[in-house]
Amino acid sequence: MGNLPVGTLWEWWNKLARIEVKLKRQWEPLVKEHNEVHNERLALERLILVQEGEPEGSRKMGEAWRQIEEGGEGAPIERRPPDVAYDVLIQEAKPIHYRELLKRIEEQGVSIGGRDPGSTLIAYLGRDKRFAKAKQSGRGYYQLKEWENKKG
Repeated sequence: MGNLPVGTLWEWWNKLARIEVKLKRQWEPLVKEHNEVHNERLALERLILVQEGEPEGSRKMGEAWRQIEEGGEGAPIERRPPDVAYDVLIQEAKPIHYRELLKRIEEQGVSIGGRDPGSTLIAYLGRDKRFAKAKQSGRGYYQLKEWENKKG
């Protein structure tokens, strides 16, 4: 290359500079979009970690990320018993006995597990801050915590 005329070197330089500027113009909007998507994903990660807790949520996210990078589907969307119970209570808009919740959860194909699924469900509901015992409805009834302050 040392023997090439300076004019030829400038031609190559100009050609590469134009390509680089063109690529930069295409790249900058992608960087902006990437940053927006990245920030939304991080916000969702924080919500997932609040719900799932550590280290389980982090473990699942790490596995899902690796699967997505390898072209896979990512994290399977798991319906946990408390999530289904929440949906049932929202639908019914009234306290429900844990046995009825158990039946409705199992009807949706979600397994409770444990030797005594009813006791396991009660344990789930007791640990989840979204639920409260509905003492006014009788023993074994559960409601959403957000309903406690509403009188009607």
